[in-house]
Amino acid sequence: MLREAGPHVSPLASAPHHRVEMSDVADQIADQVSEAAEAVAEA
Repeated sequence: MLREAGPHVSPLASAPHHRVEMSDVADQIADQVSEAAEAVAEA
């Protein structure tokens, strides 16, 4: 997905540590969304 955004993104997307950071951020966002959804369901 990132590689499709443009050539200037490729160097970052191809860096292993960048992929790990993006994965961690995605996991954190998913956790926050899940918690928010649960809070709404309980309200």
